Amino acid sequence: MKKFLVRTAGIVFGALLMFLLINIAYYKVTNDQRQVAFEVYDAVDRAGVNEGYTGLVLGDSVARQVFQPKYQDESDDICYLATNQAVTTVGNFMLLERFIENNPQLEDVYYVARPDSIMGNVNFIYTYSYFVTPLYNESMRQYLEPETREEIETTFGRFCSQKEFPKWLLAKYPKLLDIYQNDCRNILQFRKWTGDAEEADMAALYLGKMKAVCDEKNINFHLLSAPLPEGYQYSFEEMEERLDFEGKEELIRECADSIIYVQKDELVDGVHMSDSFLEKNREGIKERIMNESRRRNEPK
Repeated sequence: MKKFLVRTAGIVFGALLMFLLINIAYYKVTNDQRQVAFEVYDAVDRAGVNEGYTGLVLGDSVARQVFQPKYQDESDDICYLATNQAVTTVGNFMLLERFIENNPQLEDVYYVARPDSIMGNVNFIYTYSYFVTPLYNESMRQYLEPETREEIETTFGRFCSQKEFPKWLLAKYPKLLDIYQNDCRNILQFRKWTGDAEEADMAALYLGKMKAVCDEKNINFHLLSAPLPEGYQYSFEEMEERLDFEGKEELIRECADSIIYVQKDELVDGVHMSDSFLEKNREGIKERIMNESRRRNEPK
């Protein structure tokens, strides 16, 4: 029995080692690092160049429906860089910092997203794939506070947060990613149970940082809502309680006033608008969202 167990363990270990070596070789030879989150990688690339834009749109996947990069030709002034909810406000702050470094001519930033996207913290289902994998690397994590980097690496593990190969491997094999994320969840739950984990409100912190960096550079910062389902409710009072920076009241009012409601039968999943609805209404929605920010910039 002992020999059987040793032999079985040897076979399993050998198979795992072979699997790992084959994937390392493939990774090194092909340099095929982008397995997921293509829109986030594209956003990082675009934020790293200067194409002369004086405006920038950031936001979630609903905002991306309205400000799709495929519609970029319709605007010579505003860069469409909306991605998805899983990037979180922290990821959008990183994109903003990179864009400002390369585009000193920037005058206006429009953060367009559902309120729950704006104020959402770590999302275990997608955050690793769409935030840690494409954004948490040597060139981008410089924009984050040391405490934030420590929290991310504690949550997802330093090795799987900092090293590019495990990110690629987990992106290539969804089953491995599921196992890994379940382990992360279990560890976090245990740390909370033992009182060793205190989750910081990074959404509120980095929304304030977005406003602060724009103020410092004399850039107008706009907080605008992406279209919402009819009947959607959100507590802006809770948002105000969570935020702690000068000018938060004006931003919250701007976000609340910019809301556009869409009938539920025009949505494909309760959140995103159907292609047929967008074909007829996208241009009007875009103008209504942007007009709210223009109205607030007009001299009183």
